[in-house]
Amino acid sequence: MFSNEKIRFKFDRCRQDNLNEIWATELLFVPGRTKEEFKNILVQNIRPIYNSAELQGFTIWTYK
Repeated sequence: MFSNEKIRFKFDRCRQDNLNEIWATELLFVPGRTKEEFKNILVQNIRPIYNSAELQGFTIWTYK
């Protein structure tokens, strides 16, 4: 996203209305972030949501 001006422009327009979590802009979408760092931050912040949903009876979500 950071190396492609067109993609960055579209991301910034989308972020205004759809990216509401501060941790995502401050930690996740940072220039130079490696794929592994991105994944670890995403898991750290999303895992509690999955755990809460599971405790409420929702099944585990899978990525296909």
